[in-house]
Amino acid sequence: MPVDRSRPAALMPRWQPVRGGDRTLVAQLEDEIAGRIADHVLRPGSRLPSVRRMAEAAGISRFTVIEAYERLAARGLVEPRHGSGYFVRPRAEAPLIADAASAPCPPPSRLDVAWLLRGMFGDGSPVEIPAGAGLLPTGWLDAGLVNAAIRAMGRTADDVFLGYGHPRGDPRLRAQLASRLQGHGIAAHPDRHLMTTAGVTQGLDLVLRLLVQPGDTVLVEDPGWFLIFGRLAAYGTRIVGVPRGPAGPDLEALEPAGRRVSAQAVPDQQRGA
Repeated sequence: MPVDRSRPAALMPRWQPVRGGDRTLVAQLEDEIAGRIADHVLRPGSRLPSVRRMAEAAGISRFTVIEAYERLAARGLVEPRHGSGYFVRPRAEAPLIADAASAPCPPPSRLDVAWLLRGMFGDGSPVEIPAGAGLLPTGWLDAGLVNAAIRAMGRTADDVFLGYGHPRGDPRLRAQLASRLQGHGIAAHPDRHLMTTAGVTQGLDLVLRLLVQPGDTVLVEDPGWFLIFGRLAAYGTRIVGVPRGPAGPDLEALEPAGRRVSAQAVPDQQRGA
């Protein structure tokens, strides 16, 4: 379902400035919005809250909000549209740099995963998981069939639920998966090639532990699953988004992004040596 970007984007839940601090109210609001844009919370095309709404929610003057918005516009992060308000500007594709040593490194991600999770599950009400989570709509699932399968498993599982399972996952499930894969011509042995996980996030987390190191640059789909972005940030990587369309990642954007990352890796390795 397409996202309605004409609706005001939510900032932080009831964001409030710090009064009496070293930074002005204008600078605090500017930094807050700029950080949300950098962390993909406020996406290109999203409309910022109106000046009146932002001022009332934060308990600050409209002049403070206007100055902060205008500073963001001067930085090229937002753009005013007559009669409509302020909108997050699309990110321009950075040109290739001939001198790889002068290519700027993307800043470390400041993605606030805890805030996003609280926004999804904080009030205890039923949650509509966004399409980016990869979950099927409830209406597409056969709840009765799933419940019956769980009850049948409970009657036949003996003491399997009373202890830890196998580190690579249930042997019977791995045997079934191996059989299916072999039926498609994929040589898969249940004990040598397969391991089940609690979900995609855990599976990718295990892969990241093996393959990435602090300072590495990782290309990710944009939009994508923010929990993966949080794991990448926790490992100290630099995250570079590649736009995703209905058919998958934008290959025209992926190729130059890959070249820039490869060009940056050479001087980084030389400095490390």
